Amino acid sequence: MRRFLALAVLLMLPAASLAVDDEAIEAAAKSITEAELRDHMFYLADDALGGRMPGEPGYRIAALYAASQFRASGLSELIEDGEGNGTFLQPVPMQKTTYGSENYILLRRGGEELRLESGEDYLIYRPGALGEKLPPLSPVFLGYGVSEPEHGWDDFAGVDFEGRPVIIMPGAPVRKGKPVLPEELHDRYSSLFSGARLKMAKAIKAGAGGVLFVPNMEIALGWNALRGMLDNMRIRPAFDDEDSAGVDAPVLIAHPKMINVMFAGRDFDPLGGKGNYASFPLDDVELEIAIDATREEFDSHNVVAVVRGSDPALAGEYVTVGAHLDHVGITDGKVYNGADDNASGSVAVLEAAEAVALHPPRRSVIFILYSAEEIGLVGSQFFVGHCP
Repeated sequence: MRRFLALAVLLMLPAASLAVDDEAIEAAAKSITEAELRDHMFYLADDALGGRMPGEPGYRIAALYAASQFRASGLSELIEDGEGNGTFLQPVPMQKTTYGSENYILLRRGGEELRLESGEDYLIYRPGALGEKLPPLSPVFLGYGVSEPEHGWDDFAGVDFEGRPVIIMPGAPVRKGKPVLPEELHDRYSSLFSGARLKMAKAIKAGAGGVLFVPNMEIALGWNALRGMLDNMRIRPAFDDEDSAGVDAPVLIAHPKMINVMFAGRDFDPLGGKGNYASFPLDDVELEIAIDATREEFDSHNVVAVVRGSDPALAGEYVTVGAHLDHVGITDGKVYNGADDNASGSVAVLEAAEAVALHPPRRSVIFILYSAEEIGLVGSQFFVGHCP
């Protein structure tokens, strides 16, 4: 780690100065010590910080610690607070959802009614509008949930799902063993979480009253782990991104047994992907979805600092060096310390910042420790969208 950071510092420093400033460069690189790396790491990954979950005291302590280290290393503030004063802390608007006891689905088919419980039979990915009980509605199966007619695939065509919950499979369409969509788009739809965000946004903006995702084998086998992950994802950004803007309907993940009840005896099995693939309404199924939740808003913080460039002609150009400061907090009483995810990256940024501040390069360098990366790259997205 120390050799890597020393090399990184040398690469940041101006090449033209190597011949004349060797001693200064070497002194800057030597400021990175194993003792300091260890001390930073032990502090950030200590049990006392509770896994650095945004919205929890441990993350606030970590952010204040990082800001104090930037200040002590001689870096400058880049962000202004509400009163126009410089600060190392960039507020990132967040919201936390708390679920009550009355989250359930009533599933009716063939004259029978099943009460499905949240956590066991399905998971809540997004609650949509809070405190609502959706009227009994028949769902529509939308296949992959991909509507890209200009690329030869449209699961929305020929079905009316206005106001109704839709059922969507993971992945992206393949024809004769080859992806139907262009590579970049195929990869985006295939990605577990970014694909889910894209699909739910498109379906809800097209009129769906909610989204129910079919689990793949990975999700089915890791149900308990996913449940813990989604518990952490009750904390979400309070600003709109491209995929989440306007998503105000519930988004759920079904357990395989729920899918089996709804699709038993049909021409297509979405769990195995077998049968005659098509989008179609499940008119003999009725879902009544109850959402019991409250929401509060708060600010988490990116920690941002800058070393101003030494060349007036180039100081207005910036290089950014970053890592994420947060981790996933505490689950079932166990602290997930995040030593290597990503206290180690944060430590690297702190030490590199100190070294670069001792010998500023010609261009300015912004050092950033991002918040809320574990729950969807939130801090970095906010910084890019609100860069000073």
